[in-house]
Amino acid sequence: MNCGSCNYPLWGIQSRLCPECGASFRPSSYGFPKSSVRFCCTHCDQDYYGTSPGGHLRPSAFTCVRCGSPQRMDEMTVRQRPGFENVLANPIAQLSNPWTTRRDLGRLNAWSKTLLLGQATPVRLLMVTPPSAGGGVKFLCCLLALIASVQALSCFATLGVDDALFTMLPWDAALLLFALLGPLLAALLTHGVLRAIGRAPHGLGRTVDSVMYTSGPLVHACVPVLGMLWLPLGLLWWSALASAGLCGAQRVSLGTARLITGFMLLPPALALLALIYTAVNLTIQYR
Repeated sequence: MNCGSCNYPLWGIQSRLCPECGASFRPSSYGFPKSSVRFCCTHCDQDYYGTSPGGHLRPSAFTCVRCGSPQRMDEMTVRQRPGFENVLANPIAQLSNPWTTRRDLGRLNAWSKTLLLGQATPVRLLMVTPPSAGGGVKFLCCLLALIASVQALSCFATLGVDDALFTMLPWDAALLLFALLGPLLAALLTHGVLRAIGRAPHGLGRTVDSVMYTSGPLVHACVPVLGMLWLPLGLLWWSALASAGLCGAQRVSLGTARLITGFMLLPPALALLALIYTAVNLTIQYR
């Protein structure tokens, strides 16, 4: 657990300021392997061990069992647990998937951090996501809910309620439906291929997560009206990130991941064309 500004080690520091550069920090912004660090009471130094996927305390606020004082995880002193020094020295071990610790970080904060990590470091993000954590589908649904809300408000504001309901909204709804069902279909087919070639050490949920947590390129669809035109290019970018995520999730080579995910894009692409065709016909019919 090092300072993000000067890389100074922050173990055992009671203050929430780095003694080297003065930058503030919070233990909840770091990830640890389960039960690998000690969160110590600010009054009696009683040890507590994090059991959440990110190694944090759950709940993050409680009463100390020894002295009865109220405690908050971000105010407690954090020390390395004896025997875990080598594990904690690994930079990847100190990372975590923010979405798996959203109860501690807050849903909006965790979602935005995961969105950025999924685009910047998809391999690492999936490597540090526990196989049993899941949550990828919920992450994508939050993104699609944001896009749908922005697009609906934009259509109502520019076209009026009647025109929006029978022109733009069917088109947007078709594309968003594809953005949810298409990746699920692609993940299912991808996992089937991985199982067939013996390259799936983890279950289907792990493959689904590699697709869902790398869906960040879709956020550009939040741009009113024009954003939906970005969706085809965003899907190509998404497929490249999903290939990298698959490397971290199922431990396959990047070449194998790209070949499989590229081939699996064909059925969702055909589904996209069918949905667009349906949306356009509905628009023409109601006009």
